[in-house]
Amino acid sequence: MKRLTIIAALKEGTDQRAAELLAAGPPLELEQTHFVRHAVFLGQDAVAFLFEGPDVEWELDDLTSDAFHPALQAALGSWEEIIDGKPIIAKEVFFWERADDGGLQGQG
Repeated sequence: MKRLTIIAALKEGTDQRAAELLAAGPPLELEQTHFVRHAVFLGQDAVAFLFEGPDVEWELDDLTSDAFHPALQAALGSWEEIIDGKPIIAKEVFFWERADDGGLQGQG
């Protein structure tokens, strides 16, 4: 499983609006993509969108290369007004997970 995260700064005082958007439903409907999992992490001044899937980079490239893609338009529409600056795309380079024997192992 591959993971990719988009991290975006929030305009000052918009964290409550971001929470309201998330309470209304996921920014991106999984049925419209090949992602296996989509999670969002919300802080006071930033939001991080996590995407998981076998071809997560290809899928995200496909969405972002077409500015009129319906799934992308639906996801960005309400968020554009509260995002401050250009989001950062962060690729997973290392992770830890519990091994079958109970110890920790790293992947990278």
